[in-house]
Amino acid sequence: MKKTNKILFLTQLPPPIHGASKINEYLKTSISINEKFETEHINIITAKDLSDVQKFSWSKVAVIAKLCLRIIKSCLSTRYDLVFVTLSTDGIAFYKSALVWMIAAAFIKNRVVMLHEKGIETTAQKNKLNRLITRGMINGSNLIVTSKLLLAEFDSYTTKKYVVCSGTPGTSAVRTGDYTVESGPKLLFLSNLIIEKGILVFVSICAELTRRGFAYHADIIGNESDISMTELLTLIREKKLDYQITLVGPKYNDEKDAYLRASDFLIFPTFYKRETTPLVIQEAFKFGLIPVSSPEGGIPDLIEDGVDGFVINPDDVSQYCDKIMGLWANHERFNAFRKAGQAKFDNRFSLPVFEKNMVSVLDAALNC
Repeated sequence: MKKTNKILFLTQLPPPIHGASKINEYLKTSISINEKFETEHINIITAKDLSDVQKFSWSKVAVIAKLCLRIIKSCLSTRYDLVFVTLSTDGIAFYKSALVWMIAAAFIKNRVVMLHEKGIETTAQKNKLNRLITRGMINGSNLIVTSKLLLAEFDSYTTKKYVVCSGTPGTSAVRTGDYTVESGPKLLFLSNLIIEKGILVFVSICAELTRRGFAYHADIIGNESDISMTELLTLIREKKLDYQITLVGPKYNDEKDAYLRASDFLIFPTFYKRETTPLVIQEAFKFGLIPVSSPEGGIPDLIEDGVDGFVINPDDVSQYCDKIMGLWANHERFNAFRKAGQAKFDNRFSLPVFEKNMVSVLDAALNC
């Protein structure tokens, strides 16, 4: 296939590993996209690790200066037909991504911006400069969000809007093994240890399940961020949950998949202000876990409440416990949830579906 269009991708690539950087890595390695288009990828991330995100340093200024020069050099040496930029929605990263967009926009007529976070309109309302920047970027580009529930933020914008839900590699995994009500389920918290992602709520849910005399075991997997492993372990010991909770730490690739394959429920009571469509819920469906999460961002578009999971406000610890205990007691209903989630993964959340939808949007943006 002859490649007729050249696309410059300005995105955050791992490390550090988080939802947006993983999706951008999938874009970079996509066979479908690379067969269709001639692509160039420039990593616009400046944080060394999760603890470095949204922090200012003079070393970052130097990195950003080099980044800008690299983008200018690339645009001068290659005539790109389209630029694809993933925007940050708040803090220092917002201004960095705006600068990156403005440089590329000076050279490239067709533009696509993708948001893996919500809240850019909140940033826009902080001052006149932010409003000017945000309006210019959004209205000067085609916009991609990851859920129809996230479109309301952009009702006042004139840009062409698309919904492309993120994808996850692989196909749903067949679950085997005995189901024993008395042995209790395996609960999983899988996220970087950010308080707003619900890690402390998760511990409270475990404490309430223990108080009710419910048998279970819980694993916490994730890299420390605004709460450290030491702080979390101290909390677990204070609540006398040493026997019920294992603090595993960060796991990736096959090691992470092994924990997903061995778990029954994903508990993700997030109240993260920039939450959109967390990949961890897709991973739960893939491995046959029942996701129990919050109505934050586009999560209700991922989970069909009462069919393949539950959507519960993160401050309602009692309701989380009720749903976990009730579903575990009903073997037939539990398996129905599991099958529904795995079918949803294959039909909506697999990587080939994401790549196909992204190619369609890129084609449309090139021809608008």
